[in-house]
Parts: sequence; C-alpha cells; structure tokens
Amino acid sequence: MSGNLDDLIDQTSQLRTLAPAAVASQVGLMSLVSVATVVVFNILRPRNKIVYEPKVKYHVGDKTPRARPTPSWDGLPLLHTKEPELVDKIGLDAALFLRFLRMARWLFTCIALLTCAVLIPINVVYNLRHVDPKGRDVLSMMTIRDVAGNFLFAHRPVSW
Repeated sequence: MSGNLDDLIDQTSQLRTLAPAAVASQVGLMSLVSVATVVVFNILRPRNKIVYEPKVKYHVGDKTPRARPTPSWDGLPLLHTKEPELVDKIGLDAALFLRFLRMARWLFTCIALLTCAVLIPINVVYNLRHVDPKGRDVLSMMTIRDVAGNFLFAHRPVSW
C-alpha cells in the first residue's frame, strides 16, 4: 500500500512541475502571433478606405477633410504628438482614452515591478531552503506553489 502511495505522490509532483521549455515555446508562439497580427493589420489597413478614410460629412465649411497618410506605420508618430494636437486631430474622447491607457500602463507597470521585486526573492529563498532540489525548477522557484509558513505573510500585503 505504501508503494502505491509513493508512486502517486511522485506522479503528482511530476504533473505539478512547470517545464521551462514549454513556457519558452508559448512565449515564442504568442510573440509570433502578435507580430503576424500587426503585420496583417498594417497590410490590410491602407486597402480598406471605407473604414479609415476621413468622414466627408463631418467637415466644417470650406475646410477640406485631412487626407489620411499612406505609410503603413503611420501610427508611430503618435508617441511624440502633444495632447492639444491630439485633441484637434482625433477628438477629445480619443485623447482622453489615450490618457487613460497611459495611466493604466504606468499603474500596472508599477504594481508589477513592486510585486516582482518583493515576492520573487521571497519565493526563491524559501524554495532554496525548504524544497528538495529534485522537486523544483527555475520557474517553480519563482511561484508561490511550494511556499508555506511565515513566508506567506509577505504575500498578503503585497497582493493587496
């Protein structure tokens, strides 16, 4: 009976391991899909004039609508465009949305940096001290998976 239980524990621990090769292949695959999506969008966008050409019915008086630039990477100057110019060109709603996205980006970046800077070292130290070297790998050492005891007290305030 004891042999069966040990076999079950070994199988369970093997299933719980994170394979670094699997994570690396997933990151590579998702990066490839992301780049392909951006390339396809930039190829199809200039050909779809109905959606992306300026709306003639919204022009004011004698002013002619602004012509849409033809380069496929025309969104990149947006990084250096000042907010008053954005409000003039794309409208207040879009400029406010871009401001909200910038705020969310900085907020989540700060939270992620704080969380990683505090929790990953705690998890690694616990794994080096308390987990059998055969039962851990590089990725599982950085997670909360095997952490127990007083080391978990740091996770609660950082998570909040």
